[in-house]
Amino acid sequence: MEKAILLGAASAILLAAGAAQAAGPRGHHGHAGGGIMLKAADANGDDAVTQEEAASLQQEMFAWMDRNGDQVLDDADQSPVMQRLKAMREDSEDGDEPRRQRDREIDANDDGQVTWAEYSAHHQARFAEMDANDDGQVTMEEAKENMPDRRKRFFKRGDR
Repeated sequence: MEKAILLGAASAILLAAGAAQAAGPRGHHGHAGGGIMLKAADANGDDAVTQEEAASLQQEMFAWMDRNGDQVLDDADQSPVMQRLKAMREDSEDGDEPRRQRDREIDANDDGQVTWAEYSAHHQARFAEMDANDDGQVTMEEAKENMPDRRKRFFKRGDR
């Protein structure tokens, strides 16, 4: 789930919703900055990402995160390192509640698995939020202006 959230963030940053927070449920593999993700999704190089371009990248990311190929993102997709880190977080004073809260944004039915439908719906909603002028595409400026403050820091990394 963490994997979905983390790649989801990258995807959401990517174009704000059409494109992931970084790794299939529960398996962070790192993520690039928002500017880089937007550029990665921009298949035709026109400095804007369409819903179709975002969906294509989302499908690629989902398949990559689904390590066992069972069409859902869950704990089974988590790397051994991430499994150990998750156990450490759960044993800590703070527990794993902040991550669980973020995970629920994507895992709509809170069953511990993220299906393609849940993953896609989450990122389509983020895309719509970022598409300020409702023209069906997200530019870098729209993404920067309409992204929550906590995610804007990733644009700085991608714009270097």
